[in-house]
Parts: sequence; C-alpha cells; structure tokens
Amino acid sequence: MKFYFPKQIHILLISFMIFSCAEEESKISSFLDYKGVQLTHEVVENLAISGYNQIIYVNNYLVFLEKQTEVPIHILKLNTNKLVASKLVPSILVARGSRGNGPYQLNRPHRLNISNKPGCFDIYDTNRKSILTYNVDSLYEDEKYVPEITKMNENGFAMEALLINDSTFISTGSYEEGRYKLTTKDKARYFFEYPNDGVIVMNSKKAWAYQGTLRYDYKSNKAFSACFMGFIVDILEYKNGELRLVYKNEENFPEYKTHAKADQGAATSPKEKNTFQSLCTSNENVYYLYSGKSFLEHKQSASMSNEVWVSDKEGRFVNKYYLDVDAYGMAVDDKGENIYAIGFVDDDLKLLKFNIE
Repeated sequence: MKFYFPKQIHILLISFMIFSCAEEESKISSFLDYKGVQLTHEVVENLAISGYNQIIYVNNYLVFLEKQTEVPIHILKLNTNKLVASKLVPSILVARGSRGNGPYQLNRPHRLNISNKPGCFDIYDTNRKSILTYNVDSLYEDEKYVPEITKMNENGFAMEALLINDSTFISTGSYEEGRYKLTTKDKARYFFEYPNDGVIVMNSKKAWAYQGTLRYDYKSNKAFSACFMGFIVDILEYKNGELRLVYKNEENFPEYKTHAKADQGAATSPKEKNTFQSLCTSNENVYYLYSGKSFLEHKQSASMSNEVWVSDKEGRFVNKYYLDVDAYGMAVDDKGENIYAIGFVDDDLKLLKFNIE
C-alpha cells in the first residue's frame, strides 16, 4: 500500500527539516570542536601586575579595575615608548581614584564599560547605584580629575548596569519581572523571560544563576550578554527608546544547588563547567573568553582560560583563538588587531598582548 502526502504537508516537512538543521548549526555548543588559530603572547613592557579584576581598551589606553584596593583604577597608555638618551622609556601605569563614601569616591566598583561619550569609560558602583564616567585622557594626566556621576532610578539590586544615554540604563539584577530592565528617570520596564530550564525557582533567585558580562556597543546600538555558566548568549538592540531581543541562544542550563525549599536559593553547583568569563568588542566582532572548567576541579583558575571565541555582532560565531597561556580580564583594540589579557608568566601575573592581525 502506498501513502501519498498532500503537497502542503510535504513542503512543511522539508521546511521543518531545514529549520532544524539551521537551528542545530546555530547552537553555540557546536563551536566547541571548531579548529582555531594558535596565538603566542608577548609581555607588555615587562609590566608586573597583580590582582586586576577587569580590563578594557578605550582610546589607545588600557584601563584596569581592581575591586579590593584603595586605589582601584589603573591606566596604561599604549604605544608611547620613546627614546631618551638612547634608552627606551616605557609607558607609565598610573593609579587613580579612591574608595570611600565621598562625593567622587568609589564605594563598591563592580564593572568597567566603554562610555557612550567619546574617549570615556564608565564604572558601575553597586552601593552608590550610580555610573561614574571618566574621560580617560583627563584622568591619566590629572590625579585630581573628578568624574561625572549619573544616579540610577533603581529600587532593587542591579548586578550589571549600562548607561545608554544621559538618563537611560539597561541592567540585570535580582528582578522577578524579567531578566533585563530598561530604566529612565520616570519609569522602569522589564523585558524577556528567564531561561526555561524547567526548575521551579523564583526569578529573583534564579537571576543569580544567570550572572555574566553585559556590554554595550555604541556603534551598533546593541548590548551583548553572556553567562558565566551555560551556553547562554543574548544580543539586545536599543532603538527609538525600546529594547528588543535580536539574538538568543540558550543551552546547558546551570544546575542549581538549592536549599531545603526550591524557592530559597539558586546558587549553581560547583561541578558545573564555567562558560564565558569575559566579553569585549572591536569595531566588527565580539570576543568571549571561554573556560570549560568547573570550580570543583580547578578552584579559582576555572575563571581563566586560553580559548577566545569570536562572533560577529549578529551572533554568528566565526573564529576561535588558542592563547599559549591561560588568561583572564581580556580586552581587544578597536580594529581587532590585538588581544590584551592578564595571565601568569613564570608564576607572576603579567599584562600580555596577542597579535591577531
């Protein structure tokens, strides 16, 4: 007996097969076996450093943030070597800012970001619920320079916050109503559900499991979000006062380590493998430092890695680099010619450069 399918069903079956294949190819996990390019480090001017949490590239400077020290901001101006009396004079790493409760001090500096103002960078302070904006040239030259401060209209707790314009923020936090919040002077709106991982945990608790790095790219008006655990990457676009999700990939949801009741905690299990530990952008691409290690086996070194994954700004992963040392705190220059990272060389933390031209 022969069976005949109506033409419409036949077309639907073909379409489903094509869509399924395209969706499978688009999964980030399929990039695990991608053959990348090996990169060799060079130590930047033998600059010995210690303890930096974050690093960004802005306007031919590298800016470092250390959350624990009394002077939390360090700045290095690149490509300024010059000969004096036939000797090479290195760039000077300057220390700026102070911790405290004063009007221009940093109380709990949490995240570095490139500012929407040319030649500037932002620091999000969780305790002040504010963004502090610094002109990098002015701060490098003048230790008494004071930043601009923009107060957030934040009633909850924002873990990550980006200043989009003079009064608009995109943030993530322990929000029940949605994973991202768009805040202006007079109102706050929540967008997008938490990943549907099938575990019954309050969203405000679940938010802690989906922490990561949130970066805004002012050239494309897009925010890039990547989780520390799980292959979870979002691309958001801010346009005409609205926030929309333009790319979404959700795989390998974190396994929770909950307490007695399902709604009393959402810490992730230490056996879970870390994924994207750092994120930065060039003019063309997005760079992710991928770990693949668990805290259970690797302790604090689980946040370090030698794999850098590269996507375009539409979410398509296009390349992978293998560094010759494990690193963290990654930055890339605007042209995408060099990766700067912090890694161990001879048991000392060093600032490293990897040429990717």
